[in-house]
Amino acid sequence: MYLIKSLFFAALWVATLAKVIPSDDGIVHYNGYRVIRAIPQTQTQFEALQKLALEGKYDFWQEPRPGGVADIMVCPKQYAEVEEYLNQAGISSKIMIPDVEELIQEERLRRADPQRKLRMDWEDYHTWEEVNQWLDELVAANPDLITKEKYGVSFEFRDLYVYKVSTGAGPNGTSKPAFWIDATIHAREHITTGVITYVINQLVSNSSSYQDLLQNVDFYFAPFINPDGYVFTFTSDRLFRRTRSNWTNATCIGVDANRNFGFQFGGAGSSGSPCSETYRGPLAYSEPETRAMKDYIDSKARNDQVNWEAFITLHSYSQLWMTPYGYTETPPEDYAELKQVGDEAAAALGAHFNTPYTVGNAGAILYLSSGSSRDWAKGEGGFKWVYTIELRDTGRYGFLLPPDQILPTSIETWSGIQVVARKLIR
Repeated sequence: MYLIKSLFFAALWVATLAKVIPSDDGIVHYNGYRVIRAIPQTQTQFEALQKLALEGKYDFWQEPRPGGVADIMVCPKQYAEVEEYLNQAGISSKIMIPDVEELIQEERLRRADPQRKLRMDWEDYHTWEEVNQWLDELVAANPDLITKEKYGVSFEFRDLYVYKVSTGAGPNGTSKPAFWIDATIHAREHITTGVITYVINQLVSNSSSYQDLLQNVDFYFAPFINPDGYVFTFTSDRLFRRTRSNWTNATCIGVDANRNFGFQFGGAGSSGSPCSETYRGPLAYSEPETRAMKDYIDSKARNDQVNWEAFITLHSYSQLWMTPYGYTETPPEDYAELKQVGDEAAAALGAHFNTPYTVGNAGAILYLSSGSSRDWAKGEGGFKWVYTIELRDTGRYGFLLPPDQILPTSIETWSGIQVVARKLIR
């Protein structure tokens, strides 16, 4: 415990330099904040970006990766120093978002519009309360097709629910393969909530179109892995990423839940600094949200004989369809199979609007990340077909994807998910 506390406070003074303070109205504003895209061309430049990321002073919307780019959000005071650092390293750059606050303000104005629809649709981003009300109504209207089960409680005492979409036993009374899909483990990735609710709605409200899937696969949906963080993005800080726990009694709240799983916990791509966006927490499963998810999946396999086979976790952004593993560039032994199905899914996705997706092992095509739900699902969770989908876009809007892209993103992603689902039909 002493070592853990020492690690906390040793890094605290550096990381707090990047903290954003709410204004008098309790809302965090990002006036003058920019998103810079850094474009490394050499291994030395890539390593220089890695070093910058490890300082913990800056919010890397997209972390550096070999052959890729890095997106960095900086406040007005940081802009000159980051530009100087990039220039000295010989790294070219450009401005992706000149004023982050402008995009956030557009969202606020839409929500304040008295003509805004409070009913669930896929033309706007909806609050946690609005989504839950819609889900409750969907369950009440379709009790033979969708059921709701509480699997835990968040740090701030919000109930965690999973929704099972199933027509009952499989052919000849057999147990069906089970497909887990989750969203919103990172609070600011609102498009993931839109996509997962669209998929649920398609299977339930348009069930006649998917009888082949429903008769042969049981679907389990967890729309809010991190409800506390999601609520906070609507009430205070739109760009908040983490959970809302406080293990250090410090100014930096929360843990990156996608670095908090026990498989390969504490490795590359996770941070021991409490103020880093990739802070892994004091120990594996320190977050009630990640512990509840793991325990639910394990208990279903053990006690209810749920036959888990597929696992998809929705994220944004980058337009990537990724297999395990993230903690290493070495893929699992069945990578060829995972890659083939991923390629088919990306092709089905792209057939709608020509949205390009890159398919591959997460550690090789994105960046190293340890303690993720994806790696746990493959390494310990018992799932065969495991993917992370990094949804639209590639950086023009990043986490602030306009609402007119919710529906097309959902339509194309659902086509890709169906490819995986049909792989489960025996």
